[in-house]
Amino acid sequence: MSTTPRIKRVLSVTVALLCLLWLLLYLDSVHERRKAERLLSDLRAFPFTVAEFSEVRELAIRHGGNALQAAPQTPPFPCTARDCNFEIVIRPLATRLLFVPRRLSYVVFIALNYSGIRPWAVTASFELRKGILQSSRTSVAQYRVARSGSYEGPMQIEYEVNTDRTSTRYSDADFPGSDYVVSRPYAITGEPADILRLWAVQKPDTPWKRAFDARLDCFTTVLNGCSDFRQLAPSSWADCEAMGKMLRELQRRETTQR
Repeated sequence: MSTTPRIKRVLSVTVALLCLLWLLLYLDSVHERRKAERLLSDLRAFPFTVAEFSEVRELAIRHGGNALQAAPQTPPFPCTARDCNFEIVIRPLATRLLFVPRRLSYVVFIALNYSGIRPWAVTASFELRKGILQSSRTSVAQYRVARSGSYEGPMQIEYEVNTDRTSTRYSDADFPGSDYVVSRPYAITGEPADILRLWAVQKPDTPWKRAFDARLDCFTTVLNGCSDFRQLAPSSWADCEAMGKMLRELQRRETTQR
C-alpha cells in the first residue's frame, strides 16, 4: 500500500473525530445553557425577601447545587438549618476542559474560542444566617478573546447580581435608589475583565425580573459570542445608563450651586 492513501485516510479519520468532538461540545453547551436559563427563571420568581432554609435548599437541589460542607464532616458542623451556604454551578464541558495546567489551558481556550465554542459559567451562592437568607451572589460569565487597552487575549464578560437582607455597599450613599444600584467598575485587579454589577437590598419592591434578566443565547452563538451588556443583561444595562445620567445631573447641579 502506498503512503499517500494511508495519509489521506488518517487525515480523514482525524477530521471526522474533530468534527464529532466539536458537535458534542456544542450540543453539551446548548444543554447546559438551557439548564442555566431555567435557574435564572426560578431566580426571577424566588422569594428573596422571606426565603428561609427550606426554600434555598429546595432551589439548590432542583438545580444540582449543594451545601458547602467539609468532607468528612467533623464537629462543629459547617452547615445547619440556621447557618449554611449553598452553591449552584452550571458550566459546560468546554469550561471544565480549562481546568488543566495553565499553559495547556491557554492552548485549549484559544482552540475552543476560534472554533466558535466559548467557555461560560453560571453560578449562584446563598448565605443563610439564623435560618434566613442573608445574602446571595449570582454570576453569569463568558470567556472570550478580546482587547482592553494594550492587552489582547483571554477575557471574561460577567454580569453579577449581589443581594443582601439589610444593606449594600451603596445603601449609605446620598442619592435616590441607593438600595438598588447597577455599576460598571473600571479599576479591577487581576486578569482583565468586563464586569457589570448589580447590588440590591432584599425588599418586596425590588425589581427581581429586571435583576435576573440575563440573555444566554450568545453563550452558544458560533460566529459571535457575548459582545456587550446590551446583549447579555439588557435591563440592568439600561438601569446602569439611567443611573449614570442621574448621577451626572446631580453633580452638575451641585457644581452650579457652588
